Amino acid sequence: EYILRWLPKGTHNWNKFVKPSELARPLAANGLDIVDLKGMGYNPLSDSWFMSESLDVNYMVLATKA
Repeated sequence: EYILRWLPKGTHNWNKFVKPSELARPLAANGLDIVDLKGMGYNPLSDSWFMSESLDVNYMVLATKA
């Protein structure tokens, strides 16, 4: 939103981002076990997404029913 200007300024509020630890609690409370957490990054030069170890902003969760 500030660099590429794809979104209006102020779209992202860091206080509203869901941390992986905050997502894990309701998943566990509903009988789901987290199998894997992977971060995602975007390369604007190649217009492609990639998996990373960083869970700071974009991430995926794989969970299975216990």
